[in-house]
Amino acid sequence: MPFNKISIVLILFLSFLNACSLNLKKDEELDKTSVNSCKHSRWLKIYENEEKITIKITNPDNPKQVFVFEGSPKINQKKTNSIKYLVLPIEKMAVLSSTHIGMLAKLKAINTISAISNVKFVFNPKIQRGVKNGQIISLGDEGQISIDKLLKSKAKAMVYSAFSGDFSQEKKFEKLGITSIPNFDWRETTPLGKADWLLLFGYLTGKQKEAKEEIKKLNAIYLKSVLSAQKNKSTDIFLLGNQMGDYWYAPAGESYQALLLEDAGINYLYADTKGTGSLALPMEQVIKDSKKATIWLNPGFKTKKEIITSNPKAAFLSVFQKGKIYCYSANMNKFWENSTVQPHLLLNDLQVIKSTKAANDNLHFYRLVE
Repeated sequence: MPFNKISIVLILFLSFLNACSLNLKKDEELDKTSVNSCKHSRWLKIYENEEKITIKITNPDNPKQVFVFEGSPKINQKKTNSIKYLVLPIEKMAVLSSTHIGMLAKLKAINTISAISNVKFVFNPKIQRGVKNGQIISLGDEGQISIDKLLKSKAKAMVYSAFSGDFSQEKKFEKLGITSIPNFDWRETTPLGKADWLLLFGYLTGKQKEAKEEIKKLNAIYLKSVLSAQKNKSTDIFLLGNQMGDYWYAPAGESYQALLLEDAGINYLYADTKGTGSLALPMEQVIKDSKKATIWLNPGFKTKKEIITSNPKAAFLSVFQKGKIYCYSANMNKFWENSTVQPHLLLNDLQVIKSTKAANDNLHFYRLVE
C-alpha cells in the first residue's frame, strides 16, 4: 500500500522525536560520564572531554531556563534553539562587570578584553590605560550598549551580569556574530561558589588549567582561614547595611554576606533570619534591634558626615555614637573587582575588624569610617 501524505508527515515527526530523544540522551550521558569542574557554584556547571567543552548556566530566577554553550577550536560559531556554539579560545570579548575584569586579571588574560561597560567602575590600571589609548572600548551601561562601539571592539562574545533580567539586545548581537553569555556569580550564596566562576573565564580563554590551579589554591587558603576564624569567634554584635529610601536594607541570614560573616566567626545581628537576599526593615526597628551592636559594616559611605547627610536618623544608632564603622567605600572599584577572586583577603579583613584592634594598614579592602 503506497504511502499517503499523512504517513510521510507521521514518519518525519517520529524521526524528529527520535533525534530529540537522542540529543537528550547525549546530554544525560555527558552529565553522568563527565565531571563537573565547578564544585561549589549553584548556577554554573562545566564539563569537558577530548572533543568539546560544555558550559551550562542556570538562571537563578527561573531554574528551568538553562543556557547551554558548546565550544572547541574546531566548532564554527553558530547557534540552535537550545545550544550556542563557541570557537575556543575566545581572543576578544566584552565584559560588563568589575568582577569579570578581576577574574581575567587573575588568569593573566587581560589582553582578551576588547570592551568594558564603563571605565569609571574600573580599578585595574592596565584596563584604564587601554581605554585611554583606544585599545579597549567603553560601551556604556549594560542596558544601553552602543552597537557601533561593540562592533568596533571586534568582540566575539559578551559576558553580562543579567542584573535587569533578560538581555534585551542579545538577538541583535547574535546576528552580528557576538555570543552573549550570562554570569550569575553575584547570585551565589557562598564565597567559594562565587569564586568558581573563575573557571568560566578559564575555559573561555583557554586557560582552564590555570583556573583550576587557582581555584584549588584559593579553596585551600580560604578553608584554612575559616578554621582559624572559628577558633576566635567574636562576642561583638555586628550591624550591616544602611537606609535607602523608606527602609534599612541588610543581608538576610542565608545570604552571601551573612554566610561570609559566619565563616569569619562574626556575630551578625540578623543571622537567624531567612532568605538569600536583603531584609527591608523600618529604621525605627533597626535602632531598637541594634542597641547592643558595637561594629557597623558597609554603610556605603567614606565618612560619618556623608552617612548623616544621606540618613540623619543614623545619628540615633548606638553603634554610630559609640561603636566603630567600617566600609570598602574608600575604593569600591578595588573591592568589586578583586574581592570575588580573593575571598580569603576579605575574610582576613573581617578577622582584623572583629579583633577591635583594626588599623587601616592591616586591611585589604575595608577602611575605618571617621
